[in-house]
Amino acid sequence: MLLRITNIKDYQDRVRELPYVPTTSFRRDSLGYPGDINKLFLMFLFSDRNTGIQFLNDGRLIRSKVQCNLCSCDMTWYADPSNLDGFRWRCRRMVAGTRCSGSRSIRHGSWFHGSNLTLHEVLYLTYNILRREPASLIQHEHHFSDHTITDWEMFAARSTAQGVSQFTQFLAIAASTDWSSCTPPVTSRSDAT
Repeated sequence: MLLRITNIKDYQDRVRELPYVPTTSFRRDSLGYPGDINKLFLMFLFSDRNTGIQFLNDGRLIRSKVQCNLCSCDMTWYADPSNLDGFRWRCRRMVAGTRCSGSRSIRHGSWFHGSNLTLHEVLYLTYNILRREPASLIQHEHHFSDHTITDWEMFAARSTAQGVSQFTQFLAIAASTDWSSCTPPVTSRSDAT
């Protein structure tokens, strides 16, 4: 099931209820048209990490199920505040009287696997690239290096079909792609200029 427009609307409603989302005049929606994503929506979506991660999970941009590489049982999510993403997959099954200690990143097997950028940085960068924002503007707003922007532009171009210009279309393609053979550019904030 791809990221549906109704899911985006649901998340827009959830984000709109957050106490720090500003109101606008004339009942305009600052979070984008219903079912469409804008920069403010992405920013506020990840201001509550749990909501952001659940959005990625519901949209199939991160896996909803992962098998342990040690015991082959299904792993469960657990909160890990020391982790950049805030969550990890963990296996705590008892196998032959011993508790399994398998653990994986929630990025495992997803579009985000292999990237050192935060989940929301990847979404911001992809959103800006698909909107054909000038690299200088992206660099100014997010402090990414030229190299990072170029790498992600090439990755987004390789990862989508010709003619995809809407972010929601890209998310639908990203959700339906097997990312096990594709690795995003390995970039980090430390390469910022």
